[in-house]
Amino acid sequence: MNNKIVLIKSEEVGRGDDQLGKLLRANFLRMLAERPEVPRALFFLNDGVRLVCSDSPVLAQLAKLAERGCALLICQTCLEYLELVERVSVGEVSGMSEFLDLAERYEVITV
Repeated sequence: MNNKIVLIKSEEVGRGDDQLGKLLRANFLRMLAERPEVPRALFFLNDGVRLVCSDSPVLAQLAKLAERGCALLICQTCLEYLELVERVSVGEVSGMSEFLDLAERYEVITV
């Protein structure tokens, strides 16, 4: 798994019921943090940047992933657009150029 980058574009997984999608996202991150090998990085884009903010229900799972060596990269443009820069609680503010550099070297999975 450490040869993969996971692109997270929203707070939810899938389309349909938002509450179910948020539950699925939380389950995905919890299970990912419990796997023997974690991804090289998670890249948070668009509405997905809300997951790294102070009121996110998945901060513990994200912190566990970071502790295990998974980089948490957050789109600066998205944070600025959504006015969330001051609320980032975990991860590193990054940009599209870093994502593109990683995408050249690792497989990208969108979840």
